[in-house]
This record gives sequence, structure tokens and C-alpha cells, in this order.
Amino acid sequence: MFEREVNEQGITEAEIAVVIPSYKEADSIAYPTQIASEGLTKYFPDRKSVIINVDNASPDGTEDVFLGTETRVPKIFITPPENTPGKGWNFCNAFRKGYSLGVQAFVCVDADLLSITPEWIKYMGSPILDEGIDYLTPLYSRHKYDGTITNNICYPLI
Repeated sequence: MFEREVNEQGITEAEIAVVIPSYKEADSIAYPTQIASEGLTKYFPDRKSVIINVDNASPDGTEDVFLGTETRVPKIFITPPENTPGKGWNFCNAFRKGYSLGVQAFVCVDADLLSITPEWIKYMGSPILDEGIDYLTPLYSRHKYDGTITNNICYPLI
């Protein structure tokens, strides 16, 4: 359910996509966007790649910051109709777009990440593209009360 898509470079195919879901992330989305571009450029130079920002109609200029961030990798911005709640729509839209582009590997990162490095893109993309892994999730240490939904709902289900 796309309300609007901005695909300034006219991307019609890609092998790997970094997906950045967002809502009101104008103050932070530039950094993970730049790092994603660095990781894709450094570790996947021979593969067609794209960075997709799937946003929930943020009123704070997230779209402008994302599209205005200098990258060496093409970008696509997608937003659903206004008042479409939830990150689930963002991922649904990202996967629909990726499917239409022929994407073989999705690397999903949050729009407010400060700890992301270009190596994250390599470590999450390479096993899928090079080793035939179907699904990969990171494992890292954090405070026991951080990530309650991930730790207590998503992880047990998967």
C-alpha cells in the first residue's frame, strides 16, 4: 500500500537492499543512510544495490533528509497513506518493492542507529548472498530491559 514513492535514479533492479524503516527520524536518518552506502560500496561493489527508506508519513522532514543525504548508492523513499500506523506496513512496503526489483538479500537497520558500521552490512548481507543462508539475525549484548518486544515476543516465535 504505497501512497507515494520517490525513485529519483529510476532503479528497476537490485540484488541487495538496505531497508531503513522510519517515523519522525529527520534528526537521525542521515547517519545510518551514509553508513549503509559505505558498506554496500565497500563490500558489495559488483552487486546492484539500493537503500530503501520506508516511512510512515513523518511530518518532520524525514523524507527530505533521507533523499538529501549524499550516498554513492541509489535511494528509494516510500510512504503509505497518512495515518497508516505501524512498522509492519513499512516492512511490507519494503519487501513488496524489493520483490519487484528482484532483491535477493534485505538488510534491515533502524533509522536512529548510532553504533552501525559498514561491516554490519557485510556481516548481514554476505551470508545470504554468498552462503545461501535464508534468514540471519544479529546477536548482541544489551541491558535486560532493552528490546523487550524483540527478546520476549519475536525471538521466542522465531
